[in-house]
Amino acid sequence: MRDDEVTAESPSAMRFALARTLYEVLHTGRGVKDRESPRTLRAPEYEGRLAKATPHPETVVAGILTDRRSATGRRVVEIDGLRVGVPDALTLRRTGRTSGDAGRPVVLMNLPSARPLVSPGFFLVDSGTGRTGGGDLLRLYLRIADADAAPELWHAVLSALESRSVTYRAKIISNPASLPRNDGMVVYLSSGSWDAVGAVTEEALATGLPDGPAPAFAHEVAPGVTAAWEPKDDRTGMRGLSFGEHRAHVVARAFVAAAEQRRERPTAAELAAACVAANVDPADPARNLDSGDWPWHGAHRPA
Repeated sequence: MRDDEVTAESPSAMRFALARTLYEVLHTGRGVKDRESPRTLRAPEYEGRLAKATPHPETVVAGILTDRRSATGRRVVEIDGLRVGVPDALTLRRTGRTSGDAGRPVVLMNLPSARPLVSPGFFLVDSGTGRTGGGDLLRLYLRIADADAAPELWHAVLSALESRSVTYRAKIISNPASLPRNDGMVVYLSSGSWDAVGAVTEEALATGLPDGPAPAFAHEVAPGVTAAWEPKDDRTGMRGLSFGEHRAHVVARAFVAAAEQRRERPTAAELAAACVAANVDPADPARNLDSGDWPWHGAHRPA
């Protein structure tokens, strides 16, 4: 780890500052010193290259058709809790299911697969078969160093998943100025798609992933490919964090607690207890305490 000095005016501020440093150094691999942050997280021309490399233009989305019309006369469909005006030209396919009563039928519609504003700093798409479901979510991280190689990696991995009709979500860094990163591309797989780990790994390795240290909190599957389970921690300040952010905050809290007792670092037992309190497996921080076995199913394993 680099000797980056972290200072703050209060314990709470230190927890956030230290967590950010740990995230950047140990998870993304970028570091925090001697690097200028990009002025914007988006680069339209580069996003255009990623969009062109995306093998499927649309995804299938479920919604609840209401009996309302918008001010402009569009049908109102509830999608992810939001009311969206849908033009009559867009086909809504009935599923035969309802949400609560017969007046709220569940419908399917085709929408653009790309959602570039959902995850700041990333170009995100949902699969052609739809969005990932609930339950335990597996993340696969792919290291990217070269912006010119990223569209090829993106196309190769997504094409392999689409050819297998895998349901997934994927995102990739949308501004070359943010590279290199250990988590330059992320693929999300829900339980019905865990057997696609091998396909993702094989296609990624075939493109020639760059050398580099693996994210410290993740589990190495192959050089340049790591895995982790979506965090499940409902404590205040820990909900809604990404995997890397969550693990960094767990460690930062333990170190700040030790510093408040005028100690340089927490003991191994204290760090393990902090992991347990956060539902993290101390022996394998890529796992939650209630995570199942790694579903490799034939994926390449590190030597």
